[in-house]
Amino acid sequence: MPIFAMILAALILKEPITGKKALGVLMGCSGALILILTSASAVSDKVGDIRGDLLCLAAQFSFALYLSLFNPLIRRYSVFTINKWMFFWATFLVIPFTFGHVQEVVSRPIPATTWWEAAYVVVFGTYLGYILISILPYYYQIRREYSWRASMPSQRASCPSIPPASLHQCKMI
Repeated sequence: MPIFAMILAALILKEPITGKKALGVLMGCSGALILILTSASAVSDKVGDIRGDLLCLAAQFSFALYLSLFNPLIRRYSVFTINKWMFFWATFLVIPFTFGHVQEVVSRPIPATTWWEAAYVVVFGTYLGYILISILPYYYQIRREYSWRASMPSQRASCPSIPPASLHQCKMI
């Protein structure tokens, strides 16, 4: 997904591809390549079908496209609002394709462990993952600004809530 996100951000958002980004993507690609080559060489009857891999690639591409196309919307609304509407519309659009399968499963009793496993994947693997992807950049920005202010006691006392870029308004610079 980082490859798609980097390429689409460069094409759509006109973000530059820096050496740090390229190195990170190269490291990710090398790890994925190691996993693919070691799993392909394993002699097992549980080797997957290429269609599943292609579906995973399509999902990664669509998420990267979503991040690139809806960047202004993502910056405007809170992460909870975006996730609420994203999951609502995804559920609404998937129901016509999965209704028959879901109806077959619902007719049989589902063990409690299956419900717990599904809840774990939905909460931690999906919802919390999306929230952390959206929140962490803001956390590091706030932390960086706080550490900058904490290192300068005179500026901290007179302008505690003004970001560093606009300190000239405090008549300190």
